[in-house]
Amino acid sequence: MKYVLSFLALVVLGVWGVVAFIIVTDSKKAPAVQTASQSVPTPKQEPVIANAPQTEAPNKENTQAAPQQQSAPPAAAVKPAYIYAIDDAKIKEAIALGKSCLLECGKPFMLPVTYSPPKKSEYESPLVYEANIEPPYEMVASASGLSYYKEDKLIDAATAKKYIDYNKLGFHVNFYKGFAKGFAVVLVQGNKVIEPTDVSVDEYYSRYKLANFPVSEIDFTKPAVLKVFDKSNTSYYVEFAVDFNKYVR
Repeated sequence: MKYVLSFLALVVLGVWGVVAFIIVTDSKKAPAVQTASQSVPTPKQEPVIANAPQTEAPNKENTQAAPQQQSAPPAAAVKPAYIYAIDDAKIKEAIALGKSCLLECGKPFMLPVTYSPPKKSEYESPLVYEANIEPPYEMVASASGLSYYKEDKLIDAATAKKYIDYNKLGFHVNFYKGFAKGFAVVLVQGNKVIEPTDVSVDEYYSRYKLANFPVSEIDFTKPAVLKVFDKSNTSYYVEFAVDFNKYVR
């Protein structure tokens, strides 16, 4: 019995020894906990080579192509808008106006004289009396007034539209009896001289001339001069000022 107890005691001591050995070994393997006061090692710097080209990471904002802003066309390429177009309501208004203005519907469209040759005597009659611009509104009103004067009725809308041509702008010039055929009519804007596309004359008395000018050649934003001159003596002429906006209806 004595030997048995001694053997058991040795076994127990051996077990405790093994446990102690394992605890000591694990404590040596555990990594040391770094405190906040310990400094973090600085990463290793690569050596800088003198005169080496510096490379830089591309910036996404810089690499994106800037949107191209479309440039506006030059002012000379912009065609000025036609200012005398009239709708159905204005056509109806012009037709009705003919009943009251009769043969004088063109008076509100008269052009002011800016130059006329001096008279040689107080009894001398001017060869060029007056001129007026004939936009579509005036054309319709005058046609309607003439119809009412001669036939006691106004024109209808379908007839009125036959007098409208947005490709032409007419000027009516009155002359002393018999001189219309001997005078020419041009429209001047700055250094530009615009000639009429077609003209018509009072064949019997030669008292008036209607000159139509191409709308495509006219700049309605700028003033112009209607020049009427003697074909056989160009130094004899009369000029009328044209302010296009003044005659918009």
